[in-house]
Amino acid sequence: MTNPLSYGDLGVALASRGWKASILDDRDFCTLFPKEKLVDVDPAGFLKCVDGRGSDAVGKQQHGPKMLGGVYGIAVNRGIKTTKELEAICQEVKAAGHVPTVHGDEGGILGCGFCKLWMNGKFTDEGGVATAPPDFTADQGAACVKAAGGVVENHVAKHTEKYVILNFVPGKTFVPNGKDQRFIVDCWALGKFNLDITKYALTAAATVEKLNPGQKPCPWKAYIVTPAEPRFGPAEIVGALQGRGWSAEIQTQSRNAYQLVKVSPNGFLKCVDGRGSDAKGDQQRGPKMLGGVYGIAVNRGIKTTKELEAICQEVKAAGHVPTVHGDEGGILGCGFCKLWLNDKFADEGMVNESKPKFSAEDGSKTVEKAGGVVENHVGKHTEKVVYLNFIDGMTLEPNADDQRFIVDAWAAGKFNLDVPKYCVTAAATVEKLNPGQAPCPWKAVLIVPDDHPDAPKAQQCCTIQ
Repeated sequence: MTNPLSYGDLGVALASRGWKASILDDRDFCTLFPKEKLVDVDPAGFLKCVDGRGSDAVGKQQHGPKMLGGVYGIAVNRGIKTTKELEAICQEVKAAGHVPTVHGDEGGILGCGFCKLWMNGKFTDEGGVATAPPDFTADQGAACVKAAGGVVENHVAKHTEKYVILNFVPGKTFVPNGKDQRFIVDCWALGKFNLDITKYALTAAATVEKLNPGQKPCPWKAYIVTPAEPRFGPAEIVGALQGRGWSAEIQTQSRNAYQLVKVSPNGFLKCVDGRGSDAKGDQQRGPKMLGGVYGIAVNRGIKTTKELEAICQEVKAAGHVPTVHGDEGGILGCGFCKLWLNDKFADEGMVNESKPKFSAEDGSKTVEKAGGVVENHVGKHTEKVVYLNFIDGMTLEPNADDQRFIVDAWAAGKFNLDVPKYCVTAAATVEKLNPGQAPCPWKAVLIVPDDHPDAPKAQQCCTIQ
């Protein structure tokens, strides 16, 4: 697709023409319109017009990309003039895996409004759409498409489209519904034919405007449908961990009720380190993050003590005590900190942040100066499992006699961090601190709410004492 246009820019361009444009991802759009359903484009599908009426196309023939006037949408965008050029486009469409089409309706071959506008030179006055009529008639164009192995489709009834769908979800389309009409424009298909998105979008808008002069606000309403972000919840994190050689499973909140505690206002935002420390009582009941405040710092790619100080103030404002820690061996007793300061995350696919410009000592002094705590951990690491906890406002307490890494994944969301990246950072930390050590401690348990879609149903309401 040439001259890429952001979804926001497209919305602004439409608004400047008097349109009302909404940008929704495919899940939200189908929630707003429960009858709408995206379907996979099918090899038997017609590359057909955006026209929302019913037609003589049936079944999977309706499951092809929708473009302005069928193959004419490509033709106008390229400014072709001859049937020889039109035939070449038909062959190109077939090679791309679709059936080339044009259409008429009960009134004849000029029943395609887009074709009628083009043939009558109605696009030549359109800024960004300066395409003169071709050197052939609508009848000659239809005969050319048919001779090239395409289809001349017949649409029926009157236009009653209520809105325009500008669909950017690759390989997906909507099926026309003659009883509840809407224009369907599969913008993603432009990339298959190297078309100009700006010109094409304006052509689509101009088509509706010219076919409905003075008709406002309907049908001058557009929904820009974008791909939803790929889901990356607990089930996908389990898959990612297993792909790294981990043993990983999902457990419910009920199953872990015996060890989950509420986060305390006096709780330290402390490291995931499972060892004992000089933190006492409610101080242990704060969120557990990688390296304490360093977990936020690494995820954001900070470099200076000034930025670190700002994170400490943010943590305090969120109701927690900011911390970092060392151990009996010194301030680099925090393995996460040691890895970061030695640039050991720079080679990690999901963790692309290089080391900061300050030392561990400078970092700990900054945290203390900002009203935080430099905690001291004791003993050797003997963690057997990593807990990734998704229960909002809850945590687990470290137990020096039965160590486990505790990662409060929900807290990553509280500080607007990338949760999948954060969880993989946790895995990378364990791996890098225990090179070649498998399967233990490469074992993870993800704790999710009982009603979470990924929760094992058999575990719900089952509490282990």
